[in-house]
Amino acid sequence: MQSAKTRGFTLIELLVVVAIIALLVAILIPSLARARHRAVASVCLANQKAIGQAQLMYAGEYDRFVPRDGYGGWGAFFAVQLGPYLGGGPIDFSLATTDQVWVKNYIVSLKVMRCPAVRDSRYYITYAVNSIDFVEWNNRRVQSEINRTTGYQRFDTVRRPQTTLYTAEINMTTLDPEAIGSYNVWRTSDLPFNPTTGAIQTGGRMISATDVRHQGSTMVSFFDGHAEPVRLVPAEWPVSIITGD
Repeated sequence: MQSAKTRGFTLIELLVVVAIIALLVAILIPSLARARHRAVASVCLANQKAIGQAQLMYAGEYDRFVPRDGYGGWGAFFAVQLGPYLGGGPIDFSLATTDQVWVKNYIVSLKVMRCPAVRDSRYYITYAVNSIDFVEWNNRRVQSEINRTTGYQRFDTVRRPQTTLYTAEINMTTLDPEAIGSYNVWRTSDLPFNPTTGAIQTGGRMISATDVRHQGSTMVSFFDGHAEPVRLVPAEWPVSIITGD
């Protein structure tokens, strides 16, 4: 009996197979990258949504006051005060409000305060709070200056909570605040903290129109509790989103 011969691939056939595989890889890699970007953006948006909802729960429990930036320490710092509503442990009020090392360790435990698109582990919090002028706890309306303090504010003094941002992403920069114009909405001492000592660093942490972390958008939470992506283009980033006017 004559045995059947096994036919192998010719060189041309192998080259065709390799070319097909290369073509599929070229098609799939960009698609996978886009899918990853969308997944990261979804996590960031969910983080902002959680923060927005947390400040509503806080306001409901504390006579309509919401925390903002931490003047004089962490006593009014939103990232700490909202912690118990975001899966964090109880706040140790016996500690001095200037204990920045404790603040760092506490915020590190709040994964919701960090956008997964930021790979630099030194920045364990990547969101900042709107610091434009609103009525404070003592019924004093402060000036909208970058270095002023704000602390707590009454939720019902926000004129348009559905279109006024509560928190937004920050780009890690120390650019002159005056160079960013209408994006100067953050105190220079807001964020981030020194990764070694835990002390608050100086220098502006502002929104910049060149920050393209999420393909040209930044994730924003609003005072009414919802969150959405906002394009970082000056024509599409109205001052009213900051001031509520």
